[in-house]
Amino acid sequence: MAFPQRKPVKPAAADNTTAQAVAPEQSTSAIPNETVAPDIDTTAEATALLDSAAEQSLEPSAAAFVGSQTVADKATFSLEASYSGLSKGMQEFSARSLANLQANTAATFDLIKALSGVTTASEAITLQTEHARKQYETLTAQAKELTTLAQKIVSVSAAPLKGQFGKGF
Repeated sequence: MAFPQRKPVKPAAADNTTAQAVAPEQSTSAIPNETVAPDIDTTAEATALLDSAAEQSLEPSAAAFVGSQTVADKATFSLEASYSGLSKGMQEFSARSLANLQANTAATFDLIKALSGVTTASEAITLQTEHARKQYETLTAQAKELTTLAQKIVSVSAAPLKGQFGKGF
């Protein structure tokens, strides 16, 4: 990155009123009523040095920006992959939960249908006890299945982020 060269600025021509405004004890000129002009070569060299220093200080900043942009892009990709895995997993989890709900509702309606044809109380208690045992087993199996699925979803959605946390954002 190169900066345009600046033209040295020459001081305005001194007139007698400017020269008289300078205190006599501050004047370093051998000729009275004359102002001292800065050395143009020194100013040009200083400008060139400042331009060079500014350019050199910008190079690491530009490299750091490119590096941080790369890290940000990788982090964005990791987050997108994680979200995608989580989204698909949650769809599967919801579908499985709805299937379980349908099965449990159907079992409850079957119990109600069976209870409508019961003639004695002992028969009704037997049907309810049997239904409760089956539902307990069914709900336990469904809970294990959903727990396993939830763990799978978490591991799949966290996998893209694991490597990114080690690298830092």
